[in-house]
Amino acid sequence: MIGTRQANRLRTIVLAALQPPKFPPRRDVELAAQSRSTADIAAFSDHFWLEDGRLAAVAACLPGAGLPTALQAGSLRLLVRAALTEFRDAGQALAAARACLPAPAESGLSLAVLLADPQSGLQQSAATGECFAGEILPAAKTRPEAGKLIWVAAGKIERPATPVMPVEGPPALTAAALRGGRGGAALIALLLKRKPPEDGDDARSLVMANDLAEVPRLLDELEGFCTARGLPDPSASGLNVALDEALSNIVLYGFRDGGQHQICVDMRVLPERLVLEIRDDGVAFDPLQAREPDLTLDLDHRPIGGLGLHFMRSVLDDIAYHRADGWNILTMTKRL
Repeated sequence: MIGTRQANRLRTIVLAALQPPKFPPRRDVELAAQSRSTADIAAFSDHFWLEDGRLAAVAACLPGAGLPTALQAGSLRLLVRAALTEFRDAGQALAAARACLPAPAESGLSLAVLLADPQSGLQQSAATGECFAGEILPAAKTRPEAGKLIWVAAGKIERPATPVMPVEGPPALTAAALRGGRGGAALIALLLKRKPPEDGDDARSLVMANDLAEVPRLLDELEGFCTARGLPDPSASGLNVALDEALSNIVLYGFRDGGQHQICVDMRVLPERLVLEIRDDGVAFDPLQAREPDLTLDLDHRPIGGLGLHFMRSVLDDIAYHRADGWNILTMTKRL
């Protein structure tokens, strides 16, 4: 048995582990997620990408005190993720969550689930209890690119009555909402921005897990993207090998915590060039700072590594790197 103090400490640790993942810098979407648990409410917000390109946003509040409720919240988070991955439907995910919770927790559950497609702007949502999931209209006076503002919230929290998108974006909205509310609450503010004119319809956003088994799927997506637009075969140009090398390096060396992460890949056709942008929230690493291998040495005396980046430089016309908000952003350009 553990004492009350230890149980409360474990509850705090479990709830801290339910904090939402970092959201990557994107041209088309901004997102802020926050939650506040209390002594009698376990709250969490969560977001992740489905393979079909839709963004899942979840906000939940479970009534109950102590460590058991925090553990139920952790199980609920995993369950909703699994159900959305399996069914790809907000209503079915909500039904699965309610069916698997014990009766006392299910009766007081507040759970909002929303799926949003950044490309089309279409949304699908389901909710139970004291919550809201849907679109509210922002005034774009300070943010001309602002498009649809989506609010996903659970618990005693008010959505903006006359939302004006601040320059700071969704984080300012969620922070203000939490300051104005009381009790346990979870919320996500999701801004679907207007598509940049230079993107047109020749853009595709993909997400993969930090798993080497996912790399072939991304390479197939690249091939299909190029074929559909009449672009040169990425196998012949070496672009697929460059993408393979970049993604494999991120999976193998980018994450030291052993946890699950998502790697985002954007493909865009711009005038006379194809641009691939890769974002990951792993350890900071600028591949452009790596030393060029000495190709004059024989294999027995040549240091291990470095050839992959050398090949990428040889087949690409430009490679750029920067880090923003805890994300590595690698941009690879191929002239057409």
